[in-house]
Amino acid sequence: MDNDKKHRAKKVTDFIAKNQLSVPLDWPSSSPDLNPIENIWGLMMKEIQKIYPRNLADLKKYIRAIWRRLVTPELCRNLILSMPDRLEEVIARHREKIDY
Repeated sequence: MDNDKKHRAKKVTDFIAKNQLSVPLDWPSSSPDLNPIENIWGLMMKEIQKIYPRNLADLKKYIRAIWRRLVTPELCRNLILSMPDRLEEVIARHREKIDY
């Protein structure tokens, strides 16, 4: 959750209000992506950029194949275990983005 427009859309703000969620109001708009899924999306994008699907069905097929190949229990475990080090780096950089 950051100040990105898509996170402030009416549907999102209604959901937050309806579910009485607490959301930081001063979250930086270019916050560091600490969610491990962001690392996975980055890896996926690098692989997807190497392919040239002919149509949407091909793209979906390639994405599923790349996901099955890349996203392993080991990768997920390593990303989660890397969190303390990444948090320390964010603190040291005063909440700026970090390199993965």
